[in-house]
Amino acid sequence: MNFEYTLTNQANFLQKVIKKLIDKKGIKIFSLAGHSMGGLIVLLRDKLPIEKLILIDILGVHVKLSKQQLQAQKIGGVEKLSFLNLTDKKQFKKAMKESMYKPLYMPNFMLEHIMEIKVPLVEFERKKFHYIADKNMFHKDNLEEEIKNIKQATLIVWGKGDLAVDVASAYKINELIENSTLKVYEECRHYPQLDKPKQLAKDIIKFL
Repeated sequence: MNFEYTLTNQANFLQKVIKKLIDKKGIKIFSLAGHSMGGLIVLLRDKLPIEKLILIDILGVHVKLSKQQLQAQKIGGVEKLSFLNLTDKKQFKKAMKESMYKPLYMPNFMLEHIMEIKVPLVEFERKKFHYIADKNMFHKDNLEEEIKNIKQATLIVWGKGDLAVDVASAYKINELIENSTLKVYEECRHYPQLDKPKQLAKDIIKFL
């Protein structure tokens, strides 16, 4: 609860973790993928021996208001949005529908187990989110300059139906990175790794 979850602070923490790992394993060069808030990996582009980057529906580039951002403005804040209000199974199912084009089947016992874990974390999740977005869900950290300076070959993957970060951001990022490849998936929202796992795996393997 006391950690300041800005993208910069998270990136600094991640850098220390990866540095220890590559020193321990003797890794000389590697590729790095980040999803959503994991877009903060662009802040590590020249701080670690990264050969290639994979950016999946990332935060940090402002182009067009997403449906969730418009909804947050309409209701006066983000706290009532389903993904920050996981207080019962109904809210969790709603969040799944907003995050995935075809929500995965989940048996009741699994839902109950997830709620046991998630409900006590609602306050923490809201606090964490407010470090990266304001009450209208605008991103506080603009990563455009960092992204513009990426020299690594970069794969950009986006769900065309992403409700959290509009697909317009994908096209903007593709413009900013000189050596980039863009893949936009139909019938896919904020989690290509869940909506289109086989296609994503195929595209990443080909890219690497």
